[in-house]
Amino acid sequence: MGRPGFISDPTVDQSTNSIILAHCMGSVKMAGPNTPDMPYQIRTVMERQEGVTPQVFMPKGQRATQALLVDANTIIYFTGEIIDAPDVPRGCRTKITVRVDGDVEKLWRNWSHGLHRSTVLGDIVKDLERFCRLAKIKLVNELA
Repeated sequence: MGRPGFISDPTVDQSTNSIILAHCMGSVKMAGPNTPDMPYQIRTVMERQEGVTPQVFMPKGQRATQALLVDANTIIYFTGEIIDAPDVPRGCRTKITVRVDGDVEKLWRNWSHGLHRSTVLGDIVKDLERFCRLAKIKLVNELA
């Protein structure tokens, strides 16, 4: 794929069937190393109010996939579309709001395996399916 991931923590917004993914780390090269930098601003690290981190503004309308290798035999994932890149002073600096491809309430109700999952730009489900088939591990869509 050649693109970095974005580690994040979730907050659910049932009113828009979306999940807000946020963390104080983000790459300005989320679309790949040979692409223009995404817009960003330098901010303090939220929980310390010292040090700096880029607040990256990822593009609305872009597809996104979040996945997590939960053990040696299983990857869980969900997909959606970025509908916002909130610019608010509270909370972690880099944020994206993703309208999920399914029921966000079901996703949250069945949420497992904690925080710090990895999100990449694009729908990479076909890549995940190929990898899991070759590695002989199970791929689980959390929205199915």
